[in-house]
Amino acid sequence: PPASVIVAVAIDPGGCVGCGICSSVWPSGAVRCSTPDWRLQFDQRRCVVCEQCIAVCPLDAISLKL
Repeated sequence: PPASVIVAVAIDPGGCVGCGICSSVWPSGAVRCSTPDWRLQFDQRRCVVCEQCIAVCPLDAISLKL
């Protein structure tokens, strides 16, 4: 049998400005912006690797990592 590949979403903290656009497309609720400082919070365990966040990030701060 072929070896399985583990893929995860990675957010570049240096590139992310916390705009929250990705949180509007994440179907599993893996990412959210929280008050009072509107910092992006990402829960890798809830991510289903749908890649929708990658497509909408205007700064290319989200990528896949193997």
